[in-house]
Amino acid sequence: MRKLRLLDIFIFFLLFLLSLSFLQRGGTGESVRIDADGKSYIYPLSEDRMLSFHGPLGETVVEIKDNDVRIISSPCPEKTCLTMKIGNAICCLPNRILIETTNDDGGYVDEISF
Repeated sequence: MRKLRLLDIFIFFLLFLLSLSFLQRGGTGESVRIDADGKSYIYPLSEDRMLSFHGPLGETVVEIKDNDVRIISSPCPEKTCLTMKIGNAICCLPNRILIETTNDDGGYVDEISF
């Protein structure tokens, strides 16, 4: 069996760093897509705004601020959507609201994308 040499360790470390450079965290998209009212809306994450969407239970208020998005109020009974982060998606199932980040070409940003 062959022992690891210094060059082997260096190459392994270099490949590891190179692979890390291709990873991308979710929530780093350029825009946000919101599906509500049977329609899709796309807003840039760079512009702060408050939005209101009507669902079967009433109004859900969405805030886009500091390149992030969150639901700040919803008429749903459990209110779990208020604590969700934009890693993959934020959804309020009872009020039928879905929020996802997208990149420049319209594709979705997963938790880890290549």
